[in-house]
Amino acid sequence: MNIWQKLKKLFEDYGGKGKYDVIYALSGGKDSSYTLYKLKQDYPFLKVLAVQFDNGFISEGAVKKTPERSVRSQVPIILC
Repeated sequence: MNIWQKLKKLFEDYGGKGKYDVIYALSGGKDSSYTLYKLKQDYPFLKVLAVQFDNGFISEGAVKKTPERSVRSQVPIILC
């Protein structure tokens, strides 16, 4: 069994046991935005909560796009 099969089995075995299955750290950049999208496309049964920390290095544009990313990905995003 390869790593992707193990990951899918882990998601299937433990998904749905709590309010959220995954807490996803979102920077707001292209890479983390795409991987959030890809996570929901590949594993639509997972309940994902994204958390974006404003540590002073996040661009104003990334913060402004947070609500749009939440709607597009169908994932709640908490901005801290």
